[in-house]
Formats: sequence, C-alpha cells, structure tokens
Amino acid sequence: MHLRLLQFLATLLLLGLSAGKVAYAEPLLYAESEDGIDGYRLVNGFAGKPIVSYTVTRNRVCVNAPFALGPFGSVYVVTCDNGYFPVGVTEFAAGTNHVIRRIRLPRKPNSIFGPGAIAVDNGGRIYLSYQYNEISAGPTKRRHVRIPYSGTLVYSSVASGHVSPRLVLNAYGAVGAFDASGRLYLASYSAVQIWANPSTAPLLVATIQAPENCSILGLAISTTGELYLSCSTSAGSFIVVYPAGINGVGVPAGLFVPPALGFQIGVVGTTVYTARSDGEGGVMRFDSSQETRAFQQVIRWPLRPSYTSVLVHA
Repeated sequence: MHLRLLQFLATLLLLGLSAGKVAYAEPLLYAESEDGIDGYRLVNGFAGKPIVSYTVTRNRVCVNAPFALGPFGSVYVVTCDNGYFPVGVTEFAAGTNHVIRRIRLPRKPNSIFGPGAIAVDNGGRIYLSYQYNEISAGPTKRRHVRIPYSGTLVYSSVASGHVSPRLVLNAYGAVGAFDASGRLYLASYSAVQIWANPSTAPLLVATIQAPENCSILGLAISTTGELYLSCSTSAGSFIVVYPAGINGVGVPAGLFVPPALGFQIGVVGTTVYTARSDGEGGVMRFDSSQETRAFQQVIRWPLRPSYTSVLVHA
C-alpha cells in the first residue's frame, strides 16, 4: 500500500516537472525595462545577479510589455512583432527560458491592439485586456465568441496555439490582478473595477475610485485583501493602500511617497516592491506596516539602468 502511494506521488511529481509547473523554491522578483524583463532570486529580501531574461530581440517581448505571474511562478508575457504589434502570449516556466505554451491572439479580421492588463487566476486561466480591435464599427464575431471593440480576452488553462478565447469581458484595464477569492481587479485611469466569477459568469460587483487626480499606474493585492495602487498626479507619485473589503470611495489606510515611483508594483505580506525610475536604477522595497518607512535598495547590481515595473512571486 505504501509502495503504491509512493509510486503515485512520484508520478505526480514527474508530471509537474514535465509541464514546468513546479513552484520555484525561493522568491523570485521580475523587473521590466524597455529592453525586456529580468528575473532575480530573492535571498533575505535582496537580489543578486539576474538568473533569467526575456528580451525584445530574443523572445519577441513587447516594449514595456504587460506581464503577469501565475500560481506556480510561471511568467506570462505579451509578445509582439517588431516590439509593438501584439501577436500572442507566452508562458515561461518560473526562473527559466523554458516555454510552456504560446497563444496566438485573434488576427484579421479581428486583430487587437493596445494590450493592457494581463492577469492569471489560480486555475491558470489567462486574462488579457486590449484597448481596441481593428473593426471600429463595434462587436465582431470570432467563431463562437464576440470580440467587443474594447475588452478582456479569457483563455483556458490549457489553451495553446491558434485558439479562440473562451469568453470576452466587456471591460478594459491597463493593469490587473486577482485577490485570494478569485475576483478580478481591472484598473484604468482613476477607477478599479472588481469582477466576480470572471471565467464563467462575469459580474461587476464593485467600482473603487482612486484619490482625486490620480492616474493609476499599477495595482497589487495582498494575501489579506488590502488593495495597493500606485498613482501619478501633477504634484508627484505615491502609493495608496485601501483596507480589505473596500467598495466605492473609501478612506485609504495608508499613503506612501517613495522616491521615483515606477509603474506596476509587487507586494509580499506587508512588503512593497517598486521600480526606481529616477536614473538611479534598481528596485526599492519598504514595509507598509511600519510608521517610519525606510526605502531599501533591493537589487545591488541591476542588469539595466532603468526599470519601470516589478512583480514578485513568493
């Protein structure tokens, strides 16, 4: 009996390894620049030299490409022709250049442009927002799925190659993320929409208004449900934190002003990671639970001089 159990567990392990879905043993931080995305191993909260890179020239990563991390640490990147014309989504195994799958985006007559948020739920389903498709007259049909002028494509966890999305949300987000309950957050301009059941029966359950004059650059959700927004205003940039369960216009639980804030941010527990975009390069971190916030440099030897976005898988 014990031998059969061990054989069964060994089989599961081999299947996971073959699919590239085994979680990485250490936290990984991914930082993006115009040239691509670099992955770093975090040791005691700090990074050494990069262990992997996904570049515009070698991996066809879009310039300033939207990217996301999956539940097992896989990296999902939007790919482009010539750096700017989106053609697909590639999933890389955590910390490596191993390709798990590629999805081709809808092409003519329904080519899409302006990729925005990309997010991955706990089931491995991919959500990709786009600003418009080339048929300006309104919704068009792609096989059994209607492609609205602007929306979010939803692909199954096993979708690969030239496949139609399983459904399309009639909502666009420049950045997006999932909370622990599986709700999808899509942020655009100065508001965040929260969608329940996004892969089956999408339902808009709440809209959160950002602070006045805030243009949302990035968002992250902690494991306990706090919502972090990185904002840009004419007076400067800052990170605002809302308590779990916020709905509508609420009172922030905290506001932080790191030097030279980047775009997308990463959150692990109460630690916030953000790119430093003031020419100094690298990535900063701070503890949002501390009254006195010391901004620490995370990457001692950044591969590239200026990162714009950061995501962390722990």
